Amino acid sequence: MTCFFSLSVLGGRHRATTAVMTAMLLLAGCATEVPAPIVDNPAKSASSGKHVENAVTVPPASAAEKSAAATKPHGTASQGLSWIWPLEHEKGSYNPKTLGVDVPTRSAQPVLAMADGVVSYVGDGISSYGLMIIVKHPNDYLSVYAHNGRVVVHQGQLVTRGQKIAETGNAPKTPWHFEIRHEGKPLNPLTLFSAKP
Repeated sequence: MTCFFSLSVLGGRHRATTAVMTAMLLLAGCATEVPAPIVDNPAKSASSGKHVENAVTVPPASAAEKSAAATKPHGTASQGLSWIWPLEHEKGSYNPKTLGVDVPTRSAQPVLAMADGVVSYVGDGISSYGLMIIVKHPNDYLSVYAHNGRVVVHQGQLVTRGQKIAETGNAPKTPWHFEIRHEGKPLNPLTLFSAKP
């Protein structure tokens, strides 16, 4: 995949830090192995002599699988991933302006990882997302959890579906927010869940 990314999205007056650039590249679908890689070919990593700690090994997709994935709607078990709703007892609605689901919630509610993956970013470098977590999943999927109050995972950590990764924040004017992206393209997450609370 070829990726074009413009620094103009950060504005001419702002200086981009490495962490912010990592988050922006992940959201755009450009970063594939930064900073917590999902290894597609373990033999290739071994031959490079680099030690990849805590990497998730994902077998490469065949041409038939890639073709089928291009035409398959993103369902509950899309590309072998099983997604769960990230908040217990909370409902939300898709917002096409924010490209995700906004959930009005109380503070300190547990935030759960929607699928197995690797925490690829934790920070508040993108102000419109507040304190944010990005989890990288197999097959070029990302889940984004924004406006958290407290984070209980760290960058590079493996997480499992349903594991607590954060707590919601206390921002009455800003709802808690989550997104799912495939190859950098935002999806309507509500199409991935068979049942919501």
